[in-house]
Amino acid sequence: MNPERPTRLTDKPRSQVWRTLVQERPILRRLLSPTGLKVVFCLAVIVLACNAFLSFQQNGPHPLAGATQVAASYEVAPRPAHIVIPANGPPPTSQPQSPGLVGQAIQIDQMTLNIDPGLYSGQGNAISSRLNTAFRDVLANFDQKVAPVLGRPRVPIPHLEVRFVRDDNCALAGSTYDEARVILVYTCNSIDPSRAINILAHEYVHQLAFENFGPRASRSDLLLVEGLASYAAGKYWLGQYSSFHNLVRNQRASGISYRLSEDYANRDVSVMNAIYYQWASFVEFLLTDTRYSQRFADLYTTGDNSIGSANYVRLYGKPLEKLESEWEAWLNAP
Repeated sequence: MNPERPTRLTDKPRSQVWRTLVQERPILRRLLSPTGLKVVFCLAVIVLACNAFLSFQQNGPHPLAGATQVAASYEVAPRPAHIVIPANGPPPTSQPQSPGLVGQAIQIDQMTLNIDPGLYSGQGNAISSRLNTAFRDVLANFDQKVAPVLGRPRVPIPHLEVRFVRDDNCALAGSTYDEARVILVYTCNSIDPSRAINILAHEYVHQLAFENFGPRASRSDLLLVEGLASYAAGKYWLGQYSSFHNLVRNQRASGISYRLSEDYANRDVSVMNAIYYQWASFVEFLLTDTRYSQRFADLYTTGDNSIGSANYVRLYGKPLEKLESEWEAWLNAP
């Protein structure tokens, strides 16, 4: 006959297990006493509060919190890592006159403009009107120069939030939160609103690209991402020039020239501007050359957000260096 198996704690009923644990372990008696439970609750509240505070410090408030809202509308019809563009903005210093739209009517959808308190006081309605005009112009330019390579109608944007963020350092810049459909422009009262609108034109193209080329668009080859945004912004980035071909040819004639693969990180803002203009010119070259325009949409969704990372060889049969040589020859042509 087998000897009797010793009784283990786990062989007892659950209620008896808890009583045994509490009786044999003084620390559990203290924790489960009324005072102990109060201490545990207070510690839990403190931990949760600290986590919430650290999360707020890291992520900040919602990008639209604390802003004065001004209702506006923008035109929508039938496409970034948040991307910052040149701090001193594009060349134009005054708002260009908008030509009348010709062709298919474009549906008006709602857009909300938010202006931080103390920024551009009393100018909300005027800025709203000029912003609406800029969006009309950019959409018309996108339809004419970019949409044909999509092979389908342009995707409308259902709603867009735009915020002018007060930057006391007056570092003019923009960023697009494409999935949230939020565009931020950092500016200050000493910067003319027209320059902030020029920045918005560029950022708006980032949103159009996201809507039409898909989520991969904002994580593609940086050369193409920023080049397209500058190119499709059109006159809001061209200033006195009629094309980026002419702008960059003039820029190179004055001795300002960089390789297409050159990085602008940690460089002077004038270098960043020059590189952006070159990238816009390269996109103009690809979209106006029938050898490359038909596969541009496929090319645009390749790459890993680094410069020159798109799969040029697979889609165009040649590396970026060869395409750059062709682009330079195109620039030198009349």
